[in-house]
Amino acid sequence: MGDVAVTDEGRRGRSRKLRLTIDSPGYGLPTQVVFDYSEWYDRAGGLWRLERYAYELRPEPPPARRAHHAHRPLGPHQHCVDPRRPGAPHHFEDFEVALDQAHDEFRALIAAGASITCAGLRPLRPSE
Repeated sequence: MGDVAVTDEGRRGRSRKLRLTIDSPGYGLPTQVVFDYSEWYDRAGGLWRLERYAYELRPEPPPARRAHHAHRPLGPHQHCVDPRRPGAPHHFEDFEVALDQAHDEFRALIAAGASITCAGLRPLRPSE
């Protein structure tokens, strides 16, 4: 799969950030794609609750990008940068996804040899 790095950026009071990055193909070969997954947690009683996330796929070289994010004030949304139209709007509607769902989607996209495209995604309304 590639070179994997897991970082627990530690606790800051009642919050915590975990990050997983995969540089693929790894093994000393030039990076073709980066999978970059971050999750932020807040402590609620004795439990850690997922507060926001950023799951990203970044083929090399930039600017191509696909991402699922959830954070305030936008809530769940996607980022998409089509390398043929890097100046186009890049915020799109989305729904909550889990890390494994995002990774399966990104892995399938890369395995199919498909280039990043934003076709079929619904832009966020201008007020968002």
